[in-house]
Amino acid sequence: MNQDNSQKPTVPKFKAGDLVTFVNDYGIKFPERIITEVDMKHEPGVPRYYFTPHDAWWYPAREGNFICDKDDHIAAIVGGHRIRYMEVEKETDPWLLVGTTQSLFATMDAVREFVESTDEVPYDVYAFLDLAQGHRYNEPVESRLVMALPIKPYRPEAMRVTERKSKNDTWFEVETLAQGEKWIVQNSYAREDDALKDANDWYYAAQTQQPANM
Repeated sequence: MNQDNSQKPTVPKFKAGDLVTFVNDYGIKFPERIITEVDMKHEPGVPRYYFTPHDAWWYPAREGNFICDKDDHIAAIVGGHRIRYMEVEKETDPWLLVGTTQSLFATMDAVREFVESTDEVPYDVYAFLDLAQGHRYNEPVESRLVMALPIKPYRPEAMRVTERKSKNDTWFEVETLAQGEKWIVQNSYAREDDALKDANDWYYAAQTQQPANM
């Protein structure tokens, strides 16, 4: 009797739409990310994940690089920024990470001083997950967030790319968050790559002087 020695696929810990903190191989934390897709093909049987915002949005990260958002303790909220702890090499006590700004401080007083002086707008991660269609479509659709682009000094309004699926069609919408309240469709594309390029190039003139979407 032949014995099947093949390894069973690992059940993914996360799913599309989950809020997570990404921790890179150097221990740097990137909180308030959104899983957009589970990948079981890059490493057969082993779950990897696409997530957003992320510079390398085309490359799936390992499951061990993620912390569930609810398990990444929020120490405080200052000026709308969620403050989390982060271990720093050669430091005994954890430092304080300010929202998605990638700014670290040893004390809460330093955090408050930074928040009062920075132009960085707090990242409303929940707004990107509001995929309601309202009356825009004549038939039911399924929606999936593909990419989120938060406000930055070179991007004055949040943007996202959303996949829409109806019974007979699939398309991708480039949307902007008007006045922080309502998502407005700017363009629609048949191909995901075209929508991603459009969103990344939306503020092209300003982006030539700034790094792209992180």
